[in-house]
Amino acid sequence: NWGGRNKLIFGKGTHLQVKLSKCAIPW
Repeated sequence: NWGGRNKLIFGKGTHLQVKLSKCAIPW
């Protein structure tokens, strides 16, 4: 779920971050 939090913190994450976030926890 760190990917999701990272995305929220950065707002606009890289494709890898978004992909990881998607796999880790679907928002």
